[in-house]
Amino acid sequence: MRRAEPLVTTGSRGLQEDSFPFRLYQKAKRLEAAAHDSIFGPDHHADVMNFTARQLATRMEVLKKAQEKPFDELFGLEESEHVG
Repeated sequence: MRRAEPLVTTGSRGLQEDSFPFRLYQKAKRLEAAAHDSIFGPDHHADVMNFTARQLATRMEVLKKAQEKPFDELFGLEESEHVG
């Protein structure tokens, strides 16, 4: 009985998936992800998105309040300072 040869496929970097360089690359990527999670925490990206959403909501609220006030009141213009 003849042994079946393993299928050789090409990975994302053009390396054979059963080759040492490809396995080393995969291990490095896993270590990089683990290091990132240990430094920033696994929910780092979610925290950034929540922070950005809160900032956007705050700015929208400020803009909404600003639209309710007259232009002169917003910028503190006196009658004598009007152009035109």
